[in-house]
Amino acid sequence: MGDWEAGSWKWCLKWISGDVENQEAPGLLEFQNLLEKAEPKRNIVDAFDWYSNTDKIFTVKSCYLNLMQSLSTSGEDASLIRVMNLALKVKIPSKVKFLRLRLFLDRLPTRCQLSKRGLGFNVHERVCAFCFTFDENIGHLMFECQSSKCIWKEISVWLEFDMLFSGDNMKNFLSSFTLLKGMVDKKRKWVIWMTTCWFVWNKRNTIMFKKEIVDISEVVVFNIKLFSWIWLVIDSSYTQE
Repeated sequence: MGDWEAGSWKWCLKWISGDVENQEAPGLLEFQNLLEKAEPKRNIVDAFDWYSNTDKIFTVKSCYLNLMQSLSTSGEDASLIRVMNLALKVKIPSKVKFLRLRLFLDRLPTRCQLSKRGLGFNVHERVCAFCFTFDENIGHLMFECQSSKCIWKEISVWLEFDMLFSGDNMKNFLSSFTLLKGMVDKKRKWVIWMTTCWFVWNKRNTIMFKKEIVDISEVVVFNIKLFSWIWLVIDSSYTQE
């Protein structure tokens, strides 16, 4: 990472992935320029200030709001930003909220994503854990794989609301939430939508790491309905118009 030379700190950065991809090069250069302006000081305890919050203390909420602000200034679709702001108000477990954020930012460690980071997946090992046919990226794994589609179809029938969509068209699907009438209805469907994503991802990990054969449709759909109901009844605002 770096070392002291003649009383001054010198950064020495080495990247695991070796060659940096073209789309990552600008961010890497910006990061290196920021580091050049920072020099550790000996015999002084490190301190951290989070300037996106008034009290300079980091919170997930302040990070999320800062992200929303950056999206709004970057020209992102206004309806998508409103939906993501709504997602912040939905009361679900923190681990599910974290999954939602990584899903939106394309930061889930799918096989394709790990392969880009040079973590040992060759072209033949990047296939989906469900179908073993197509590359495992977020769009395919969560929404386009036939196994995932079976789940979304069952949930769509249950809700009487179409949740079948293409991973490449995810923003348009999220924007459709703005057409729903009433905040309660939007929150309910958000909880169910995220619960579904959560269970699809968990079952993928069960196959990957525990080498278990999973009934990806019947059992998963039952658990989605069960946990959605549990998380919905915890907050009375989901049941009051």
